[in-house]
Amino acid sequence: MRLRSLSSVLLVLATAVAASNAPAATEYQCGAGGKPNSGTKKCDCPTGKAESTDGKGVSRCIAKPAAAPTPTPKPTVKPAPTPTVTATTTGTSKPTNTTIIVTPAPTPTPTATSAPTIAIPTATAKAGPVPTVVTTAAPPILLGCPSGMIYVSGGTYKPPHYSKVMTVVPFCMDVTEVTVKSYASCVAGKKCGEPHGKYASSANLGGANANEPFCNWNHPKGRETHPINCVDFAEADAFCVAVGKRLPFSEEWEWAARGGAKATTYPWGNTEPSPSASNLCFGECPPNYTTKYPGSSHPTSFAGADVYPETSPVGAFPMENFGFYDLGGNVSEITRSLGGFSNYARGGSFFSVQPNEVIITDEHYSNVEPMNGFRCALTPDIDDAPKKTSLPPF
Repeated sequence: MRLRSLSSVLLVLATAVAASNAPAATEYQCGAGGKPNSGTKKCDCPTGKAESTDGKGVSRCIAKPAAAPTPTPKPTVKPAPTPTVTATTTGTSKPTNTTIIVTPAPTPTPTATSAPTIAIPTATAKAGPVPTVVTTAAPPILLGCPSGMIYVSGGTYKPPHYSKVMTVVPFCMDVTEVTVKSYASCVAGKKCGEPHGKYASSANLGGANANEPFCNWNHPKGRETHPINCVDFAEADAFCVAVGKRLPFSEEWEWAARGGAKATTYPWGNTEPSPSASNLCFGECPPNYTTKYPGSSHPTSFAGADVYPETSPVGAFPMENFGFYDLGGNVSEITRSLGGFSNYARGGSFFSVQPNEVIITDEHYSNVEPMNGFRCALTPDIDDAPKKTSLPPF
């Protein structure tokens, strides 16, 4: 049956091709519905039939062949545009605090020259509009921290010497302790006075200015990169105000030293003090003390030794919590106490001889001592430095 149908189709196509060049009919076999036309010498065929004359001059009515379909032009599809990425930085000194807004590109709309518009789906296409995605890399900073300071996120904790939970707002604090060079610049600009304590050899100890062989001001070796020490609270506070900052509150200092919610025992973590962690009074310290104060001793409980029997350049020891240096040693740091109580010095120093003098909760009076120095702080969202040095909203 398939062969016969194929033969019939081929016969019809051959007949249609030959019809245009066939001679006039000499015989009529028009078939049902067809009528011979002696004038045209062809068959007048009914609807749906076509006249065909074969090579022998026989005119017939045959079925019209189906018209070939008109091909539809392919639509032209525009490529999808590249998504737009916009990055904005909040703050002035924390480039990791960046808000990235990613706006997806619009779905491409294909166009066609003559055929209707056709949307061609892809394997990843989803129905409905695609929303804008906002990704925040870090908590925003309202005003940012100046260069040389670290942003400390706020939080709550209960200091062991208080009966209530304290709330610390975000603040900025100096990466290192204030150096002799920085303090000298303030003195040269007549914004600071010379510190109470100055260097003095062991033969010239004492006096109204509490001169010491361990004081770094006027030290014969310069010590410009060492921390300024032998200052009192007023001198430390005046320096911070002069540079547009303030002294850190004792609670801020402790929050930074403990690593915030990490609550470590020491500013560098929970491991016991060692010569590789911080500048404390290790084995090199007692002999140096006896040399400066003949007949006196300063025994230590710490084992080992480091290369600094007194202060070291700031940042000479490994980084501590939040990225600070020397919170756990070198010099203790004068702070402002909350509520106007006594102003304490916090942290260990090159004079510290046992662990309980180095833990983050230790504090002692901020007298003019070789072991006391300071660093500055700033709360950018409430401070109007250098004029405003009031309490933050704890």
